[in-house]
Amino acid sequence: MWIWQIEPPGPDGAGEVSLDDVYRPPRRRRFRPLWRWLRRRLRRVVLVLLVLVLVAASVDVALVWRRIDRIDVDLQGSPPGGTTFLLVGSDSREFFGSERDFGQFGTVEDNPGERADVVLAVRVRDDGTTSLLKLPRDLLVMDESYGPQRLASALVGGNQQLVDTLCRSLGLAIDHYVLVRLPGLRSIIDELGGFAVTVEHPTRDPVTGLRLDAGTTLLDGNETLSYIGARNLEARIDGQWVPQTAGEDRASHAAAVLAVLGQQLDVSWKHPIDAQRRLWVLLGAVSADDGLGPFDALSLRGALGDLEDADELTLPVTSTPGDIPTDELTDEAGKVLAQFDGPEPSSKCEPHLRQATLR
Repeated sequence: MWIWQIEPPGPDGAGEVSLDDVYRPPRRRRFRPLWRWLRRRLRRVVLVLLVLVLVAASVDVALVWRRIDRIDVDLQGSPPGGTTFLLVGSDSREFFGSERDFGQFGTVEDNPGERADVVLAVRVRDDGTTSLLKLPRDLLVMDESYGPQRLASALVGGNQQLVDTLCRSLGLAIDHYVLVRLPGLRSIIDELGGFAVTVEHPTRDPVTGLRLDAGTTLLDGNETLSYIGARNLEARIDGQWVPQTAGEDRASHAAAVLAVLGQQLDVSWKHPIDAQRRLWVLLGAVSADDGLGPFDALSLRGALGDLEDADELTLPVTSTPGDIPTDELTDEAGKVLAQFDGPEPSSKCEPHLRQATLR
């Protein structure tokens, strides 16, 4: 018990005591519950870990994205209303390294240079719809001197020459350019577990050695390349091997493969390890123009996954068989091209063959 003795104040205020002069016992320190202290520390730890994860993810995405081999190519830009991607499959043997590959696909000495084995144009419109245009590799187009050459041979002069040839001949202007070589495509297919193809009858290609049983067959990377490159498919019907020609071309096979790959190429962050591995394989297998960004790649991936529902267009041609087969545009070609990218081609192109088919 505390007792204070306070004298009454005098006339001059002596003896007056203020509250500050009164002794007060110290307050007891209030301790916060332990769970509050732990919660605060836990929040700080979680915040630090989240920052570290975001930094690591950003660095990883940057490293993976840098795996794309960039191509220096001047693209004209498609007409308003959508984005056009040109997908090119190269037949270069330069990137093969094993005797097995040379035995299956041939050596660099036997197949010098680089040709466009598959050429596909994909247009993603602003309204969300997609169109696929299949361009025959044997299509006769105009070279720099306006002489005839096959579309496949345009790549011999480089990526720019192929792009310019399509612009000059068909009025097909490109926004983004993606080149895939055979070993890269094989790696992607093997990473995704193969490609399943279904045929009604036993099918073979005596040139590539491809053999398919009736029903569904799961092909590995090498077998899928043989399937895409098959030009002499035969089906065994009533005990005889019958040539298959309707719709059985490289562009159709490649489009079927890309559609399945687009569906299977799940890069969802729900499975970060699988997504990182698949992106590492995919981006290391393609070459693209400098302007192709991550959002463009995601748009292309979505379009490939929806190819089954896409408006699939095939250029109408008249084929001439032989040791060097050729395809020539028919009078309906201009209408198909207008259906793909609009009635007016890019102002930067001089579509001589396109205009000729519209006359």
